[in-house]
Amino acid sequence: MKNLLCKLPSPFLFLTLILLLVTRFSSAEESWSLEKSKNGIDIYVRSVEGSPIKEFKGVMTLPSTLSAVVALLDDSEAAPKWIYNCQSMDLLKSDGLKKWSYIVNKLPWPATDRDAIVLSIMRQNPATLQVSIALTAEPELQPEKKGLVRIPEMNAAWVLTPKAGGEVQVTYQAHVNPGGQLPTWLINSLLVDTPFSSLSAMRELVLTEHYQKQQRDDVVEPQA
Repeated sequence: MKNLLCKLPSPFLFLTLILLLVTRFSSAEESWSLEKSKNGIDIYVRSVEGSPIKEFKGVMTLPSTLSAVVALLDDSEAAPKWIYNCQSMDLLKSDGLKKWSYIVNKLPWPATDRDAIVLSIMRQNPATLQVSIALTAEPELQPEKKGLVRIPEMNAAWVLTPKAGGEVQVTYQAHVNPGGQLPTWLINSLLVDTPFSSLSAMRELVLTEHYQKQQRDDVVEPQA
């Protein structure tokens, strides 16, 4: 396959790669299993090739602006109020639509608390106005701290899709390797409660006046 792709003219190579990616994405989407549907929140789980840890996806729809949701996601001080097991979140640095945050997650005894350095990159599709925030772990950006286990891998995303009638569909998707000696069965057992609790608390906060009145220069709202 590699030799064949190399021989293709560049336009055909581009189209072939796009087709392969779409096919792979479509087949992966078919593997989602709905594990919980309650209070307007749907939680899905699927296996990830090459990993014993599964991936989750939570979906809900809110009567909200895009700016309100982005403002909450950008509010480091508010993170412990709604992100499941989050003890603290501190902004390390920012560069335009990129930012690096240091997060500490509190775990029940006897598990060791986790910390993570997370790079988030926000983009907005100029045609659909869909906002996506990609999250990846950068564990080597700072030295590890005593008494905490550094999360080595994270591939996650927030996707905010504007809908008719002034609503926003919020999708939270993540595959995380928490590191350390946590048993796989325990990690996978938390993949429903984690997004469900976070999305439930997020909804309560984002619908408050404080966030709904936010107007952001980096977010284009759909026209009424």
